[in-house]
Amino acid sequence: MPFFRTLPGKIAAYLTALIIGAYWVCVGGPRNWAVTIPDATHTYGIRTARGVDLFFRPPIGWIIEHGLWVVIGAAMVTLLVEMVARTVVKTTAVE
Repeated sequence: MPFFRTLPGKIAAYLTALIIGAYWVCVGGPRNWAVTIPDATHTYGIRTARGVDLFFRPPIGWIIEHGLWVVIGAAMVTLLVEMVARTVVKTTAVE
């Protein structure tokens, strides 16, 4: 990742990449994770665009429903960490 030059920025970027990967795996095939009739473990319901209700395990359902916001937040935090780390390095180098 050539844009990220500092160690904190690189670590944040790799963590963001892992979050994106987890989100992509969960959202990529919701039929692999869901059932159409709720049971004791599949309690998190999401209505699809076609009007079908799918029921997931709560952690997977939460990631599918809110994961895009988590990815956007992680990307913003990564950029913020990189900018702060570069500012600290410039300030330390000048003194």
